[in-house]
Amino acid sequence: MTADFDFYCNVFLGRLIPEENFSGLAGKAADFIRFAVGPWQPSSDQDRLALLKAVCAVAEILQDEEQSGSFAKETVGDYSVSYQSSSLSPERRKLDAIKIYLSGVPALAGLFRVRSFPCSHRIR
Repeated sequence: MTADFDFYCNVFLGRLIPEENFSGLAGKAADFIRFAVGPWQPSSDQDRLALLKAVCAVAEILQDEEQSGSFAKETVGDYSVSYQSSSLSPERRKLDAIKIYLSGVPALAGLFRVRSFPCSHRIR
């Protein structure tokens, strides 16, 4: 399930992606979300709305990656260095965007909880 350009502009209120690029980016975003959360289908209109917003958010990140590139490269003579142009990795940015919209979906809540386990070691 993916969002259309009308949803992107009028519900998500996005302005970064031109119409001619939206369909491809939304498809890639939906694929990324399926990979991240597994085989899940929204069971309510609220869950569907959250999913479509997540698709739009990830599509904007993909647009940003395509425009600016995830990595910058600098070469001086024989020396070359590459570094990330963002403090967060592209994958982390997309996962954080998914979390913003899908962490409130009851069926997916377990994916976004931090799990802690009691320590079994004793300090002497």
